[in-house]
Amino acid sequence: MAWKKIAEKGDIADGKGKAYKIDGKQIAIFNQNGYHALDDLCVHQDGSLAPGKLDGDIVECPLHFWHYNIKSGELKDYL
Repeated sequence: MAWKKIAEKGDIADGKGKAYKIDGKQIAIFNQNGYHALDDLCVHQDGSLAPGKLDGDIVECPLHFWHYNIKSGELKDYL
C-alpha cells in the first residue's frame, strides 16, 4: 500500500474522525493518540464511521452502535 497525503496536521480535531474520498474509496481518518485510517463503512448497513463516537481505540457506528477498532479496522461487537 502506498502512502498518500490527504490532509494537513490539525485538519481533524483530537478525538474526532473525518471522511475522505481517496482513489474512489471512502476512508475514515481518526485523530486519537495519532492518526488512524480504516474503511469508512459499517458492514451492517453501510453507515459512515467517521462521525462516530470514540472511546479509546473504539469507534461506535452512529447508526446502530456497532463497534470497530480504529487501529485494526476489526469489528469488535454489535448490538
